[in-house]
Amino acid sequence: MDNCTIKRIGLRELALKDNTPIYTRKLGSQTWEPYATSDHPQPTDTRPLLLGLVREFQPNEAHHWSLFVAEEGKNGTLYQVTGDHTYMVHDHKKDVNMLCLNSFADIHQLAELDVLKAQMVEYWANQEPASRAESQAQVRDTCQSWIIRVVRRLIAEGIVEWRWDRALKDLIDSPLLLRLRERERRLSPSVV
Repeated sequence: MDNCTIKRIGLRELALKDNTPIYTRKLGSQTWEPYATSDHPQPTDTRPLLLGLVREFQPNEAHHWSLFVAEEGKNGTLYQVTGDHTYMVHDHKKDVNMLCLNSFADIHQLAELDVLKAQMVEYWANQEPASRAESQAQVRDTCQSWIIRVVRRLIAEGIVEWRWDRALKDLIDSPLLLRLRERERRLSPSVV
C-alpha cells in the first residue's frame, strides 16, 4: 500500500493511487482485493460519468425530481424516491435513458464523476431515508426535498459545488415545499 491514500466509502475502504482505486476491502478486514472486480468494474474508456438532476412532468403536479448518473448520451442509473408523500420508497433503476421519456422536462448537470464519486452518489442515495409522515397533514417532504438532502451530502463530500444548494432551492416548484418555505420566512424574516 505504499504511496496509496486510503478512503472509506460506506462499509468499505479503497486504496487510491493518484485518485484511482487500486484495492478494496471491507472495514475490519486485513485482506485487500484488486479493485476491478465483477462488483466494481473499471470503466474501459476515460469519458466521465455525469451527475444530473432530472425533472419530469407530472399531470397537475409539481415536477418529479431524480438524480441520473450516466456517460453523456448513454443509459445510466436513476436514483429517486416515489410513492405517496406519507410513505415514499427508494426506487432506483439501472440502464435507463431518462432523456427519451415522454415525461422528461429538463436536466441540470451537477457534476462530473469518476468511479469513486459515482459510488458516493449511490451510497448517499441509498443512505438518505425516503420521506415519510404519519398523515397527509404532517407531510413536510417530497421527492424534491429528498434530492436536496442527497445533494447536500454530495456537497459535503466535495462532489457537487456549493452553488447547487441555492440553485436547487430556486428550482423548487412543489406547492407543499413553497408553502413551508413561506411559513418559515414569515416566522423568521432573516431566512432567505
